[in-house]
Amino acid sequence: MAKQLINLGTTANDHTGDSVRVAGTKINANINELYTALGNGTTLSVASVAKTGNYADLSGKPPTAPELVAPPTSSTAAGTVGQISWDANYIYVCVNTNTWKRVALTTW
Repeated sequence: MAKQLINLGTTANDHTGDSVRVAGTKINANINELYTALGNGTTLSVASVAKTGNYADLSGKPPTAPELVAPPTSSTAAGTVGQISWDANYIYVCVNTNTWKRVALTTW
């Protein structure tokens, strides 16, 4: 089902938007679709959502732990997305094929 938007009308109280009943029906339909996609229709299952980068993976597959590898020798060293490493000075993360980023470790 496509997302159902509530018609708010042109201006407040102009009676051109959805009635309270129609708006409530659209809200219920949207919520029911989420509960079905992310759970069993009644209860949400957090385990069914894995965050991948900046996006949620709704495939239902459990999230996997990152692969720990030896520290890369350069920002273009061989690597696959999600690999993580560290040494005494940096934490390294592979953000794209053969593309590493690092952050310096400091005391606090």
